[in-house]
Amino acid sequence: MTETPSDHERSDDSDPERVGPSPRVRWALRAVVVLPIVVAVARALATGWFPVGDNALLAVRAYDVGTSHHPLLGSWTSASLALGVDVNNPGPLYPDLVAPFMWTVGRLVGIGPATAIGVGVVNVAAVLSTLAVAVRVGGWRAERWMLLVVAALTWAMGSELLIDIWQPHALLLPFVSLLMLTTAIVAGDLRLIPWWLGLVSLIVQTHLAFVYVVTVLGLLVAGSLFAHLFRVAQRDGVGPIGMLRVLLRRRIVLVGAAVLAVAWAQPVIEQIAGAGEGNLRRLATNAGGGDLTVGGASAVKIVAAVLAIPPGWTRWGFEDAVPSTALTQTPEGARLVLLGLPGGAVSALAVLVVVAVLGALAWSLRSPGQRPARAASLVSLAGVVVAVGGLTIQTVSVTGLGNHQVRWIFALAVFVHASIAWGAVELVRARLGDSALPTWAGSVPAVASVVLAVAAVPFHAHELGPTADRGSADTLDRVFDDLTGFDPGGPVIYDTSNIRVFEPYSWAVVMRLREVGVETRFAGEIDVRQYGEGRRVDGTEVGRVRQFERSDALLYEGDGCTLSFRSGVDDADRRHADELIERAVDDLAAGTLAIDTTGLPEELIRLIDSSLDGNRDAAYRFVAQGLVPVLVDEGRVDPPASLAAAAAENGAIIARVNSTLRVVVEPATLCPT
Repeated sequence: MTETPSDHERSDDSDPERVGPSPRVRWALRAVVVLPIVVAVARALATGWFPVGDNALLAVRAYDVGTSHHPLLGSWTSASLALGVDVNNPGPLYPDLVAPFMWTVGRLVGIGPATAIGVGVVNVAAVLSTLAVAVRVGGWRAERWMLLVVAALTWAMGSELLIDIWQPHALLLPFVSLLMLTTAIVAGDLRLIPWWLGLVSLIVQTHLAFVYVVTVLGLLVAGSLFAHLFRVAQRDGVGPIGMLRVLLRRRIVLVGAAVLAVAWAQPVIEQIAGAGEGNLRRLATNAGGGDLTVGGASAVKIVAAVLAIPPGWTRWGFEDAVPSTALTQTPEGARLVLLGLPGGAVSALAVLVVVAVLGALAWSLRSPGQRPARAASLVSLAGVVVAVGGLTIQTVSVTGLGNHQVRWIFALAVFVHASIAWGAVELVRARLGDSALPTWAGSVPAVASVVLAVAAVPFHAHELGPTADRGSADTLDRVFDDLTGFDPGGPVIYDTSNIRVFEPYSWAVVMRLREVGVETRFAGEIDVRQYGEGRRVDGTEVGRVRQFERSDALLYEGDGCTLSFRSGVDDADRRHADELIERAVDDLAAGTLAIDTTGLPEELIRLIDSSLDGNRDAAYRFVAQGLVPVLVDEGRVDPPASLAAAAAENGAIIARVNSTLRVVVEPATLCPT
């Protein structure tokens, strides 16, 4: 390939701002910004952390890589609910990356430690690759800003999300790396295109939420490539055919094609050889499906809330800047009504200001030394535009809009703000000279990076996604111990027919069964698409495993044998809560209480009436669901001591009941003796 401007830039080491601190100092700074990730992994190993909820499912699929259940696709996606057809995320590259840790650490000490290490390594690699590309394209002048980006994002995410395998969080640092790669290519470093193609494949295969932004970034990369070819064609005096020949002679074309072939081989195999209609065809034929979209007004508000209006992408806004919102039923049908966002006029003005600033920087940064900062402004500008445009046409499923669906905008916002600061400093430096900036000014991004990285080290867990259910680990840890000796002698069906939506236990129990060598099968179509066709029920199963939660677990009287019956509270608290419940149930079921049910929901009235008629199960459910305070606090009953105590210590009852899980197997003969 002919020499590009970025090649020329890299050879100029005369600029002290480009060279920066000594290599030892720069490596120390890199170590500091990855420290929060390393500490998060170490903390997980020390505390016995393991994934719950969807994280456990994703961990199992990584554990499956290279086995008879090897995944050819990514996980089932909730976009299916909007499309009306079951689809998976396109490919399994992320499980493939984590798999080596499953083959080693996972087989030796468990899926939990392997997941923490695997995700941590991917994130560290993403951070270091971001910094390496920054050094390659702009030396210290670029690296210091990327140090700030990754430090700010890891601080905003908090420690638990740095080991989160859930796609919306696991891809944030790789996405920043993609933004930096795109910046380098737009700045002229075309040799990075194969790396870009590989990272794009990883991100798109893992989560479809990135499709729109990746498409626009791809247009920037394609434009940069063809602009270079056009310059070569003009220099050599060749036409379009000659340009094509120049392109085909480039090594990056062959390497890029090889990268794409390897990256997409598994989804293509599934499309050709998989059961039924292939996933790639499903995605292609249903793209843009769904009647309800976010809409332009809401899209502008969301982007403004993250990008331009405090607290935005920071740790204080990471959970709440864009609240997850269920659909609102109206006479005209379901509508998405987003509350808690900035006003429309303020949002539009804020986004326009950001766009104008980025546009001005992209126009003004013209010198060769400013090319990386200019490219970062262009990439940021494209990202903001596609954030608004992509959200406008994004379909909304029956579950509404989850904040995880726009999580990538948080990473983009950090990059945008750093790009604005970077470009502004470059402008001042060029217009007014180095003397216009204090000698310490160049160190500000690095110092801020250190401060943010240190602030990100202590434990912090956002109430987001599977991480919000981390409290269920107290119950599951005890359940895991009980499942250790379970050996049914053949595959079992894991019956999910009675499981509530978004519960945290089932996938973790399946993960534990996988660890102890029990083969699980599924009847539900979504479960099969999650775990692979090889786990579809086929009639050879020797039994059925079911789980019951809360009051259902406490009142279970079925024919199955209990494998585990555990609660997340300690034994003393459990016994105390059970005594409170039993005494209250005795008085409710005695039929001697007068309860005013006026104005209560019909379902609640039926439960109270059944309790007063002597139905102890109904009385138990009433107390266990924490409804006694409704009667006592509203003066609907003259409470005996038992109900007064249950109302006063309702928190203890709820903690005991809501953390209770029972796992049973049918037939009962399959229980360990």
